[in-house]
Amino acid sequence: MPIGYEVSLRLFKRGVAYLQTRDRLAAAVRWGMSQSLWRQLLAEMIAQAEPLLAHRIVARDMFTRDRPPDPETIIDLVEFAIRGQRAVILLIRGEYSHFTVVSGISDTRLLLHDSFGLKWLGKQAADRTKAVGKRWIAAESITMIELGDPVTRPIVLPAASSTTKKAAAIDEIWDNRHDLHAAYLADPDKLTFCAELPFIGEITRYHLAKDLGLDVAKPDIHLARLARAEGVTAQELCLRHAHEAGCRVSTVDTILWRACAEGIRDSELYLERGWSAECLHLPVDGLLYGNG
Repeated sequence: MPIGYEVSLRLFKRGVAYLQTRDRLAAAVRWGMSQSLWRQLLAEMIAQAEPLLAHRIVARDMFTRDRPPDPETIIDLVEFAIRGQRAVILLIRGEYSHFTVVSGISDTRLLLHDSFGLKWLGKQAADRTKAVGKRWIAAESITMIELGDPVTRPIVLPAASSTTKKAAAIDEIWDNRHDLHAAYLADPDKLTFCAELPFIGEITRYHLAKDLGLDVAKPDIHLARLARAEGVTAQELCLRHAHEAGCRVSTVDTILWRACAEGIRDSELYLERGWSAECLHLPVDGLLYGNG
């Protein structure tokens, strides 16, 4: 389905705006994009394009990093996609790594629509050991895009605010991860440090701190109920059990949370009616203890 100049221009402007709001436009123009940023941009562009085309758009990863295919399989599947009038986007590695669009295929070459001005890429580029000109295909990057079913009801464009800001925050933290980790290690108030990171709140800061090795309990809904029933904080509750069991506070936190999340314990019932009432609903060896 030809999309025409006007639609192409609108999509281009939206793509530029997406990178600009994340403060990644200049770096993308000069140095290109990481695969993670490119995939985020692809998802955003698909969401923007579907209402304009009144069709679903399906993007499929053709391979994974865990199971790299042989070079012959790469070429066969790219050719299959092109013959079926599907778009193929892939990452060219080498002296100038960048994404490109495969627009056609011949007996020996992949024909490209390329921002760097490349006209073609030899099929031997599917095999890094035989690549000519120091360019080869990153198999895990190959994405096939095809037009899906017509849209039978209007698609509402996603709100860019929350999702876009969170994605930008993830990129910012990842790009500065080494400096941030060093600052975290040096900060005596690590929980406050975590809370000051973008999109980390008063509760999630405990989760992040646990992941970074701090021995704390996260006062989520289950732990908060269990602690409130005993008139203590989640940290105090887990600290007491940790001393009794000889383990870490975070270990007790995880065990109690999992027990409640899996239904082995009922934190809401415990808060309302006490420990003995909650225990009546505990299944043991296939039986449910209670009045019956």
